[in-house]
Amino acid sequence: MLVLRKDYWDMGALANHAPPTWMEDFATADMSWVFDATGLV
Repeated sequence: MLVLRKDYWDMGALANHAPPTWMEDFATADMSWVFDATGLV
């Protein structure tokens, strides 16, 4: 199943309400499950 998420159209508003460490947490998160399907769809 492929899903295109469009519910966060305002990244600034989302980031402004996130915890102060969100970017650091995101940078160190386990992304091994992410698959780039660009070019396959």
